[in-house]
Amino acid sequence: MNAEGTLIWTVSIKDRLEPEMDIWTATFSTEKKADDFIEKAKEKLRSYDALNTTDVIKDRSYLDDEMYLSWIDARWDEEGE
Repeated sequence: MNAEGTLIWTVSIKDRLEPEMDIWTATFSTEKKADDFIEKAKEKLRSYDALNTTDVIKDRSYLDDEMYLSWIDARWDEEGE
């Protein structure tokens, strides 16, 4: 973890015919785990002949612990008002 938070990797499988909809999104703790999943997902998509109608997208971001903890405050502070 660094000053920005914990680095995570996400992989989304998106249907090109329904671009606003994720088929599935997964989160991984390492880039290697994300890459391994991508290979497995592409293999499975190939078996259904669906690789041409889907995108497999990898991204990275930081978990912001303070942001998530502030959601707890926001949720229960509202009840107290």
